[in-house]
Amino acid sequence: MKRFLVLCIGLLALITPFRANALTPYTIHWINSHDAGSCGDPTLTINGDGYFHVNQTPIPTFEVPGSYTNHQDGSRSIIAEAPFDSVLLHWGANDFFFG
Repeated sequence: MKRFLVLCIGLLALITPFRANALTPYTIHWINSHDAGSCGDPTLTINGDGYFHVNQTPIPTFEVPGSYTNHQDGSRSIIAEAPFDSVLLHWGANDFFFG
């Protein structure tokens, strides 16, 4: 759980712009992984669902095709992306939410 929290904070730090230009495209990259003993699978429940929110606007999140990976230690992972445009960003502080 701590690794997940650090990952989310790191992702937000990477995508938070110092300043935003109009019509600048941004993408949230999410690596979703499950340990070998986990009964879950790292796929999105609904491809295109709003897993991330930027200033209370849900951002459709999609699995990157071909990113599902079975690792040697038995863990599994995918990469998902949530593209959005800078028109969703405000001057000053912005609100990013995962959930």
